[in-house]
Amino acid sequence: MNKIQEAKAIGGLVSLSLKDLGSASIDQSDLFPADFDQCPCGFPNATDPEIADTDTDRLAHYLDCDEEHADAIRQCHRGMARVELAGSGSWGLCNTDVYPGHHSVKYGCDVDSFPSHYHRKVTEAEILELSVAKSPWWGWSREEAMDRFNGKTVLDVCLLVGVEETFRLTGNAHVRVDSKPSRGIWIKSRVISGSTIGIGWFPGAGCSSLVEFHIDSSWNPSGIQSRIGLFGHECGHTNKLPHTFTNQSSHKGVMSYTSKYPYEGFSTGDSARGFTLPKDPSWQLLERFYDPRPAPDLTKPPPPPPPPTANISGEIHGEQFAGGIAIRGELETAGRKFIVAPKPNVAGVFIVVPKPIA
Repeated sequence: MNKIQEAKAIGGLVSLSLKDLGSASIDQSDLFPADFDQCPCGFPNATDPEIADTDTDRLAHYLDCDEEHADAIRQCHRGMARVELAGSGSWGLCNTDVYPGHHSVKYGCDVDSFPSHYHRKVTEAEILELSVAKSPWWGWSREEAMDRFNGKTVLDVCLLVGVEETFRLTGNAHVRVDSKPSRGIWIKSRVISGSTIGIGWFPGAGCSSLVEFHIDSSWNPSGIQSRIGLFGHECGHTNKLPHTFTNQSSHKGVMSYTSKYPYEGFSTGDSARGFTLPKDPSWQLLERFYDPRPAPDLTKPPPPPPPPTANISGEIHGEQFAGGIAIRGELETAGRKFIVAPKPNVAGVFIVVPKPIA
């Protein structure tokens, strides 16, 4: 897939038909925005109706890619077209019973499809990048980060942070299941044509869709931060989030083509929580699709129940006389009786004590 074909695939050449791609004379320097010269994410920047309506085999021929990739591109354009017609869409309150009262979605991962560099164990240095010392927005102390991620693989951490924690904080919990769900999100790795390193597409209406996002198996960056960011970006598309290229050099949002080290997820702009970036522009849609309250963190023990309350009955009387004030009374709670008595050696102070047994 050359640059002209890539530009067509991401909706950048809507006026140019597929059959004319091979003969078109285009200045390739004008195909992509000035701040990137390739398309690392295969999700379209704009809907191309021709791509949405073209058969997979013909699309693969015109874009010079395999049919799996062509079908993914076509589904992306179809999903965007549906959203433009319907106006919105999200995962609902109906998808899992793990988070009652919260938006949630099941997801699975084809672990065996990922290459060996995703199966190595994360290093202590990589784990500490996720602690409050380097990434305060997650809220994990050094000890909590080590407890969560020590012994985990790179793929585990990409899923736990890039998918689960990133979207739990937006109010839409992602619950991992052991096999491919009948509805929800399926994640896999494969070789992707061209310069694309990931692709995800929009779900349909309601909670009944099964959508996928794919990670290029040949992409092998150092460390884990950029990997986590790619998982968050592609998972964003499966949550019906489009790209956010406007002012991307300033906001460095999850759905842009810029990046922030360390990865912040969807920044709220709240410096008190440690965010260094302005509010991510994707919140405009996240707040419309979901309840922006974070879903509960089920990895932490629930808060202790409030202390039990007791019903107290009785009367307390105060009397004023020449020498001062006297308070008398009798109270009863849970079958036990108490009286009000002067506190020894402290003038004018009264306390509640058990009533002496006669």
